[in-house]
Parts: sequence; structure tokens; C-alpha cells
Amino acid sequence: MKVAYLTNARPDDRSAWSGLSYYMRRSLEMAGLEVEVIGSMPFPAAFWAERFAHLAAERTGRVRRHIWTYEPRVIREYTRQIERRLAASSAEAVFSSGTMLISQLKTTLPVYFWTDATFARMINYYFHDKKITEATLRNGDELERAAIGKASHGFYASSWAAESAVRDYQASPERMHVIPMGANLQPEPTQDEVTRWIEKRPMEPCRFCLIGVDWVRKGADLALATVEYLTKQGMRCELTIAGCPVPSEVVLPPYVKAIGFIDNTQPEGQAQIRKLISESHFLIVPSRAECYGLVFAEASAHGVPSLASDTGGIPTVVRNGVNGFCVPLGPRLVHDLAARVMELMSDLNRYRALAQSSHEDYVSRLNWKVSGQKIRAIMEKNA
Repeated sequence: MKVAYLTNARPDDRSAWSGLSYYMRRSLEMAGLEVEVIGSMPFPAAFWAERFAHLAAERTGRVRRHIWTYEPRVIREYTRQIERRLAASSAEAVFSSGTMLISQLKTTLPVYFWTDATFARMINYYFHDKKITEATLRNGDELERAAIGKASHGFYASSWAAESAVRDYQASPERMHVIPMGANLQPEPTQDEVTRWIEKRPMEPCRFCLIGVDWVRKGADLALATVEYLTKQGMRCELTIAGCPVPSEVVLPPYVKAIGFIDNTQPEGQAQIRKLISESHFLIVPSRAECYGLVFAEASAHGVPSLASDTGGIPTVVRNGVNGFCVPLGPRLVHDLAARVMELMSDLNRYRALAQSSHEDYVSRLNWKVSGQKIRAIMEKNA
């Protein structure tokens, strides 16, 4: 089957949308689909002046934020480009990274999308309804509803997102599928490598890593508090924070280090992340908001259990007792995460079993090839 793959990004841009646009395409290709990319669509020049003027007003606090991703006039310009290219294409289906590019699309071909959230899920989670324009609220909801209604099938990274499509946009449950996203890794760790990494991890010190770019949203303060709590309980610990700039008012203890941003689109960055994760006992990212969390899949690929918060799409990727643990956000989060760590680190065999099952979960469920095969099966059944 030949698929027209829609994306705003350049076909080989591994930085766009946390690499999702690139790896989604690779997922379809690994599943054996013939993929024609319709992408590299820059923001329409006709709206740059208006966009900059509004942004300047936003900075003064005089107007609310306008999110141009949900601007119908912009989507219409993208749609015109897509329809022209589809007219000259021999594609048998349309597949979109996200929903907006199909929201106004007119085509007789079956349409599919893959995403990690609905617009309804983003409101008062990633952005507050009182801080964005009424037009954004209205347009985003209308465009999302149109896209979901137009799709033959929709693929969501988590149950949290798929349930919203049914509840908030009245989508048919039979057409909405939960397909986890994979780990953005090249090359992928082998079973032998993972087994060696697990066996080489010493019981002390217990090493943690946090990878993310937003100190507050990723819960870096909560991770730090958890490691401090464990240290006070007498456990030797080390925490490495990658990506999150440390707020000026935060003083890190000697057993915590921040190493700054790692560019995982480059071989050097991939190697650095590989070393950081593989030498850690746990990935700890107790996010306050998270649509999915690719880093949890990456930890599983390295045989590293994840410690996370029970919010958003995380419980789909981190399954309790399989590849880590999710605990509720709240006053007991630090205590609950620490209790899990102390329980596991008191029994070497139990820790190693969880580490091995983390990798097995990656192999069976949390990789792009497996997800692509599931999507292809659904598309071919619908053909």
C-alpha cells in the first residue's frame, strides 16, 4: 500500500515535534508501507506580519496568546498545497502526523492520523483557557472535531488521548485505537547489551537520571526531593539531570549534577544519552503534565525501569510492575516513589527482574516497528 504522509516538518528532521514526525514515517516504512512524504511546508508568508504583531502584543500582556497551529486560515494554506500534491500522487491512503493537516482536507482517499493528545486534553493541562484567545479555543475545538470525524481510523499514543476523542468529540470507539509510540533511538540496544548493562549496575550508589527540558513540568524538583529523601534514609544516591536548566534559586547537593541539553539528533548526543541511561538504575521523571513521554520508552529500551507520575498518557507507556511505576501526583508522591526504590534496591534479583521486563516491554510493545505493523494491519483491513 502506498501512503501519502502529511507533516509540516522536513522529511529527515529529527528535532521536529521531539522527533515524532521523522520516526512516525520510519515506523510506516519499517512496516513495509510505501511512503510518499508531503511535507516541508513553511508557515505561510501572508500571515507573518500579523503573527509578529500579535506576538509583540502578547509580550506586553495586552492580549492573550494566539496559537497559530489552530488558525483555520493557516491550515487552509497548508491544505491547498496538500491537495495539489495529492492530485499528482498515486497514494492509496493519507496518513497525517497529528490532526490539524487533515481537518480541512478534501479527498476521496481513506484518511488516518497518529497523535498523542486531543485539543480538549490540552486545555487547562498544557495551556490555560484564560491565557489563550477565544479564537484559539473555538478554532482548535472545531478543527479537532472535523479531523476526527473525517478520519477512517485514528491512532493515539495513549488511552488518555483515545478516550478523549470518544468522550469529547463523539468519535466511534471502534475507529479510535491506542498505538504506543516508540523510542527515538538509532541504533537500538540489543538483548546482549541490555543484559550486560543490567548485570554491571552496582547496588550502590543507586543512580537516577532525569531527561527533559522543562524543570517545572517534568517535575525535576520532585525528582530532586525524592533523591534527597532517599539520601536521608541512608541510601547512597546519584542523580543526573539532563536538559533542564536549573533555576537560579536551586542549590544542588554534591550527589546531584546537571549536564545541560543533549542533542540526540547527532551521533555524539545519542551516545551520551545511551551511556547516561544504561548506567542508571532508574529514569525518574515525575511530570506534572505529559501527553505521553517518549523518554520512558527509551529507558525501557535500555532495561531501565521508570519512576513517574500517574498523569496524562504516562500510564500507557509506564505499566506498574512491568517497566516501572506510576504514582499519583500529590503530597505523598516523593514518599511513594522513594518506597518503591527502597523496596527494589533491597533485593538485587527483584530489581534485575524488573529491569529485564522493562526491556521485554520495549521489544514487544514500545518500539516503532511493532507499532507500525499494528497500524498497517488496521489500514489493510480497512482497504
